[in-house]
Amino acid sequence: MSFALERVWSELNAELLHKMGPERYSNWISSVRPIRIDEREIVVALVSNHAREKVDSGLSRAVQECARRVTNRKTRLILSVEPALFPAPAPGTPVPQTFANFLGNRMAC
Repeated sequence: MSFALERVWSELNAELLHKMGPERYSNWISSVRPIRIDEREIVVALVSNHAREKVDSGLSRAVQECARRVTNRKTRLILSVEPALFPAPAPGTPVPQTFANFLGNRMAC
């Protein structure tokens, strides 16, 4: 069976939005990018080790369950930290204020 990355990724995200709710889904989707999807694995890139830890500890089970429903297989979720896949904001673009940004700004002072 062949899996089209865009189709499976789209279906997976629809399932995740329904399962997680808008806020948790928004946090998930903002920090991941699909790399590869096949019959056994979904490999996603994360922006940082912090994002990887958050997904691994809090969202991994939900993502894996949704992936198995979408692919109808025992699909395994593989998390890879790949910051180069996430474009830096253009100069002058305001950075959304998150708790992590707040802490980072406080630590820099």
